[in-house]
Amino acid sequence: MPQDLQTVTLKTAAGQRRFVAPRLVLGESLRILQGRTYPSVPFVDDVRTVLDVGANVGASAVYFAAKYPDATVHACEPASEPFALLRHNTEGLAVRAHQVGLWSEDGSAELRLGAHSSLNNSLAAHAHTAGATETVELRHAGDFVRSLDAGAPDVLKIDTEGCELAVLRSLGALLADCRLIYLEFHSEEDRRAIDELLAPTMRLLHGRIVSPHRGTLCYVARDLADAQPRIAGERIVLPG
Repeated sequence: MPQDLQTVTLKTAAGQRRFVAPRLVLGESLRILQGRTYPSVPFVDDVRTVLDVGANVGASAVYFAAKYPDATVHACEPASEPFALLRHNTEGLAVRAHQVGLWSEDGSAELRLGAHSSLNNSLAAHAHTAGATETVELRHAGDFVRSLDAGAPDVLKIDTEGCELAVLRSLGALLADCRLIYLEFHSEEDRRAIDELLAPTMRLLHGRIVSPHRGTLCYVARDLADAQPRIAGERIVLPG
């Protein structure tokens, strides 16, 4: 495990629990745990399955386990150091940790490690990766989900430093049964392609755009979104 670990105490409905993360990962972990990265969508309920792709040290898995106490969270993280912390941080929760990266095919690859933190680990070289690499296992995303025998995930979160579009495409028809999708994008081209891919079954609910080539997006199933009252000026207009 990394040597610069820090521990914070979280207050949960079940009591207090400790969360451990490297110093340079802790700030983003706290934003996730506070619900600032993946804001709650109150009309998405009765969630039974969450798929967390790119779980890192487990902040999102812990957050989703608390948000959806009746759900099973499947958390995928290929790199060994963050995976060890993921398992530690989710111990005792309804979280199944899988040391794999989801991708468009089965195989293995050299994961480029972040120069300063595991948040920047990536299959592609970029300004925030270092020279060090780790060989990791990859699984075809659609085949992996089908192997869980739990149907399509109700909630899907993808943060894979540029692999988001490949993961979405490999999920194929499963996307039509997802109800809530959180994801990052890492290029304007990917953002446009993601929107086109999800448009038939999902509506963009909100997003945070950091730059033209980076941001976070939240999509919700069209039937759920269209069932909500629409506001026109000060007048509430019901769908249909």
